[in-house]
Amino acid sequence: MSQPGYPPASGRPIQHLSLPSSDPLLQTSKLKDHLANLLQNAAVLRAIGDELEAIQMVQAATPATGQRSEIVELTANDTAPVNRVSDTRFDGVSNSKGLLLRAVEGSCTHWPGSVSLALQAAKQLQDVIKLQLRPLQEALNGDAAPEKAGALAKLISKRQKLLRNRKWRSRKRMRVAEALQKERDNYEAADREADEWRAKEIAKSIAKRKMEKMKALAEKKAKEEKARRQQESEMVILVEKLQELRALRVAKLKKQGRFFPEEDDQFMEKVRAAVAEEERQAAAAADTNAATAAILNAEEARKAASALETSVMAEEREDGEGLPLSSKSPHSDAAEESSLQEKINTKAATARTEKGRKTSRLLEVYEGLPVEYHHYYLGSTYDIGTLIEVRQGWDAFIMPGGSRIPQHWIEPPPPADDVWASYLVQSKKHKKGRKMKQREKLTGQALSVWVYCVFVARCLIGGKT
Repeated sequence: MSQPGYPPASGRPIQHLSLPSSDPLLQTSKLKDHLANLLQNAAVLRAIGDELEAIQMVQAATPATGQRSEIVELTANDTAPVNRVSDTRFDGVSNSKGLLLRAVEGSCTHWPGSVSLALQAAKQLQDVIKLQLRPLQEALNGDAAPEKAGALAKLISKRQKLLRNRKWRSRKRMRVAEALQKERDNYEAADREADEWRAKEIAKSIAKRKMEKMKALAEKKAKEEKARRQQESEMVILVEKLQELRALRVAKLKKQGRFFPEEDDQFMEKVRAAVAEEERQAAAAADTNAATAAILNAEEARKAASALETSVMAEEREDGEGLPLSSKSPHSDAAEESSLQEKINTKAATARTEKGRKTSRLLEVYEGLPVEYHHYYLGSTYDIGTLIEVRQGWDAFIMPGGSRIPQHWIEPPPPADDVWASYLVQSKKHKKGRKMKQREKLTGQALSVWVYCVFVARCLIGGKT
């Protein structure tokens, strides 16, 4: 038969059966040892109590199996049948309790006197614990000597002081932790504010640089436009002076009896028509530039207004987040939302009314006109696609340079006499093989004539001044 693993109660050491009277109890080291021994004996007594309770449970369960009711009368004969408590009787207990019951069952089987030994050990431990508790009870009840009472009072005050110091240190640690956390929060808030300020300053500097670049570009374009217009005005003045010179020459030759064909008048009419067309195109280009500038100004104003509105809303949001929680209430938020919604609805209704009024006025003015007229003149008011289409149609009539000088070649009339024809018209004999050379020669001759006319015009202008 296997040996059980639970030794008898008589093998346990029992410490401090008597309290030494020579040792001062209320010294710190002695008191600690005394309390440690007291707690150890109490734990051993509790274990013996659990063992006795398990023995009682085994004794209560043994008669149900038909065996003898007293475990102490069990024999230790190895040849005798083993009367063990069935495991099914301890199904309702915990694992540790079941192990204890099985160990007690084996101990009772092999050592029948274990119950009496356990009772004897329990009584001894009870006496020891009473002896250990007696001086403590006398000190607490005030029955001890004055020296012990004074020492106990000092010990109690020292213990209370120790507890107070512990609580104070705990509170101090909490205060230090709160101060550190608050300091970290302040640092984080300062860093956040610095980052926001830096982002705002960077945005301002970027916007400022963009505005400076736009101003520089606008000044450059203005200078180029001014130079182009100055050159254009000089060319216009030159053409006018040439026309005056031609008119003077024609009048002089008419006085001499020279006849001029009607083709010259047709040529001058073509020149005047070309100049008028250039002036009209320049005026249209100026109007287009003015409209473009107005659109750009309106867009910039709209962007500035939207940016201002966004910044105001952000400031209001920050102010709202910075308010204390007690100042915010769901009723005030609901009232603010309702008032804001009413304002938005009122503005939307006003805008719709104004738009409808303008539309009705336009319809009254242009009533009875065809659909194409409405699409061409009124479609750009309601549709951006129509606006782009009409604008592209008008852009086809705008010259790239915007100059009043004709950009195409004006066909001159035939020569008035044979002498003038000898300078302009070539003979048919030299047309083959020398066409390019003759063109260059004629171009040089025409250029010399033009230079001569310019020189005469300048002389006339100088003589008039």
